[in-house]
Amino acid sequence: CLSRKKVEEMAELLTLNGIKALPYGDKINLIVSADHGMTDISDERFVNANEYLKEEWVGYILGNSPANIYPNEGFADSIFNALKDVEHINVWKKENVPSELHYGSNSRVGAVVVAPEIGWQFGTSPRGIPGAHGYFPSEPDMQVVFRACGPDFKENFIFDTKFSNTDIYPLLCHLLGIKPEAVDGSLDEVKPILK
Repeated sequence: CLSRKKVEEMAELLTLNGIKALPYGDKINLIVSADHGMTDISDERFVNANEYLKEEWVGYILGNSPANIYPNEGFADSIFNALKDVEHINVWKKENVPSELHYGSNSRVGAVVVAPEIGWQFGTSPRGIPGAHGYFPSEPDMQVVFRACGPDFKENFIFDTKFSNTDIYPLLCHLLGIKPEAVDGSLDEVKPILK
């Protein structure tokens, strides 16, 4: 159990002034961001897979936004055709998932992928929670804050160009002086924020 004084000391260290006051604090780069956005959902905005799919077609469904459907042998087309015109969802065969989603090529992705519209759910039962993520990255609710300061960043600079969270990894590697692994992100996308 920490004393109130110790908690206050720790809280002060977590402020920007506290970081600057540390030994070598003027050499610290600080980035504040998030891994995903959030949006409101409700059990009333729910597309029930059981209303469209026959039990013998489906091996199992994993996830909900997006949902991966793993069909029983020979039923991928049946599942796709049953869902392709359903309101409030987008449905693709694995090989046709839009490339900008960076989703369809992994071996663990289901043969049919369902992405509900923002704020909607898809599955066999509603989730019973008020918020969710996993929707199209272009949706405003899926955008996240990004703030950065320190000796390697421009001061009072507002970068009004959107970039992907995948670009943060190469940025971190650059700041740390290490070689990044091959990823979808690119340092070039965020270079304008650097001095």
